[in-house]
Amino acid sequence: MDSNSTQKKARNLQSLTPIKIPVAEISVTSKGTEFGTWAAEKVNDGVIHDKSIHPTADDCNCCASLWRPSWVQMTLNRIYLVERVLVLGRVDRDNGYFNDITVSAGRRKESLQNEQFTSKNTTIKDILLTPPREIQFVLVMGHGSGLYMELCEIMIYRQADCPLRSYSVYCAKQCHCLDGPCDSVTGACENVICEDGWKGNACNETEVSLSTKCHSDKYYYALLAVSSVFGVVVTAAIVCIVINRRNNQRSAEVAPANRESSSPEIYGNLPQTSRNPDNYDCLQMRTVECH
Repeated sequence: MDSNSTQKKARNLQSLTPIKIPVAEISVTSKGTEFGTWAAEKVNDGVIHDKSIHPTADDCNCCASLWRPSWVQMTLNRIYLVERVLVLGRVDRDNGYFNDITVSAGRRKESLQNEQFTSKNTTIKDILLTPPREIQFVLVMGHGSGLYMELCEIMIYRQADCPLRSYSVYCAKQCHCLDGPCDSVTGACENVICEDGWKGNACNETEVSLSTKCHSDKYYYALLAVSSVFGVVVTAAIVCIVINRRNNQRSAEVAPANRESSSPEIYGNLPQTSRNPDNYDCLQMRTVECH
């Protein structure tokens, strides 16, 4: 998907109304002493204080009131791409119980991020997240002491559903499930089966086809055979070279020895020129006379 089509899809999705996460998919925990029947669970009962129906919040019994410092945590049943967090106070009067309130949100409750209000007044505190963020925990805190924190409803909205075969923020990523949609956050296929040629949790990783794999295996084995033959040839050549060098070295060592042992034979083969080896005995001594 090119950048132009992605931007177009993002603009189209931004124009869609975000979807409110149902009450049944949210659990509420709190800290702070409750005022009478104004329990913390009232922030997630789906009832909004409508002054035209109930002149005061006491009449609808639909708001929560906790002694400060206090907090209320909304835990979603899973991670959503959240676009909006809307906190509502009572509309019949401004008693200061809706002041000094902060909101933080995130994937894990140990690492929540403080959020800035996009708009707020004495009855509404609104947060718009652009782009949407992956969120599972929303924490609303009432600071200060000596008074209550009053909240009538906390509503959390997620990104609108993506078209088929897309997911993530503004549906910018694609999944290739064989049948049905994929998870809007992770892209995981509901039927856990990918289309041919795709694999992975979100079916967004290309898979080598069987024919391509066969061709690859064929080339691999051919290359392996050629390499083996080449290795044998090189080994044989090296062995021949070593043997020739050893033979040449031995020949060089034998030649001088042969030359030295042949000298006595030369002298032994010389012909004898004297027939009488005792030449000195055959010398005639001349007699010297004394006068």
